[in-house]
Amino acid sequence: MPVLPSGREFAVSRHALFDPGGNWAGCPDGHFLYWVAAPEAGPAPFDLDSEEIMQIAEHAAAPKDRDEAKRFVRVMEKRSDGQFGWRGEWLDRFPRFSALDAADLAAWNAWLARLEMDRFLDEVVLECARLAAVSGRAQGTIATTGHEESNEQGGVRVYWVPGGSLERPTGRREIGVDEVSEEFTHCWNAAGLHIQSRIPSDGQADAERLYWLKVTCDPPFLEHLSFRIRNQLFFVRIEDVDGALAVPGSKDGLLSIAEGCEGHPCLMPMRLRDGAWMPVAGGWGLIDLRSGAPIDPAALASDERIEMTDWEVHDFAVRAVVGRLERDGKQVTAWQGSPRIDPSIWFIGDSGPEWVVVRAVRYLKAQADRPADWQQTAALCARLGTVGHFASVGVANSNDAFDPSGKIPPEPLWRGDRFAVRFDGLVVGPPQPVQ
Repeated sequence: MPVLPSGREFAVSRHALFDPGGNWAGCPDGHFLYWVAAPEAGPAPFDLDSEEIMQIAEHAAAPKDRDEAKRFVRVMEKRSDGQFGWRGEWLDRFPRFSALDAADLAAWNAWLARLEMDRFLDEVVLECARLAAVSGRAQGTIATTGHEESNEQGGVRVYWVPGGSLERPTGRREIGVDEVSEEFTHCWNAAGLHIQSRIPSDGQADAERLYWLKVTCDPPFLEHLSFRIRNQLFFVRIEDVDGALAVPGSKDGLLSIAEGCEGHPCLMPMRLRDGAWMPVAGGWGLIDLRSGAPIDPAALASDERIEMTDWEVHDFAVRAVVGRLERDGKQVTAWQGSPRIDPSIWFIGDSGPEWVVVRAVRYLKAQADRPADWQQTAALCARLGTVGHFASVGVANSNDAFDPSGKIPPEPLWRGDRFAVRFDGLVVGPPQPVQ
């Protein structure tokens, strides 16, 4: 936050970026949602001391570089009460309403030229790419009826508490929760930008459009980054070839999510050169964890219809619940999409940390079965939060006939299609016993 020679203090903010949680209509592919001043607010400039400016969500194509990202970054100015307010300034046009003299403008431009600002704008590019993936994934709400089916998840059950190691009964699998260093964040960001740069930006390669799945540098880590191109999923673990960087997660974790989602486990060797992280391998910078061969994601993708695995459906359901919580004003502090790990989500409730166990079902089933091991989950989470919730999420293909009789079979959840979601809200635990 620069303090200019005149004493005025400014800051940049990406709070205009809007995560709808995958349950928002009217956003074209490759676009993301962001907040702008509503017509009712009147034209800018706005009163710097105004406590609230009415806003609406608009969509735009995800930016491809730093210059384009500036369109979605707000410039804030410190008010007399020490808080920051918004006049309606965006970074790409600043200063438009805030008059700066020559000395202030020179100081501002020098502040923008710092390496930290480049990193900030790179992060905005990645976040907008992630939001473009989220915004196009689901729309609407459906009501479902029909027969009951088993919803048992295969594999082992893992329990986790943010900020500490996972606790588990003997014989159950453990996936570590690691601290993330600032330097790893820089490396992770460089890796994501390199992957993003491999997709042509000339508008002639819609079939090769990249949709980010995991593009947050938050634990727990099975993969560090993941994305989809057409019908193929790619899960990426970053590694420092010189071994000097503390890298969270493990190859076992990477393999577990790739196998669970029937995707490709990829390693991305990186090296620090002249203060910048660069991929070691050519092309996409990715190599297959199992064979060691280079991976070209665009070449592996095809138009073959592939049905989503249970793992993919569960991850989608978790994202839908996270989006609802955030739209309701809740602060989500941690979440993960593995169906083998409980709970799925942690957020700040009225009295402190609370957690959510998510279960997903496919249409025609109406409700997910509540977990039989609830008390065990509650006991392991109690040191951080004693309030737990259950979330049942129904998922259907938006192209489904929605025939409750079942005479017209449900449309499979094809990878890459749009989906309809049924989520009636959180149920405070403990749940009723499974019948």
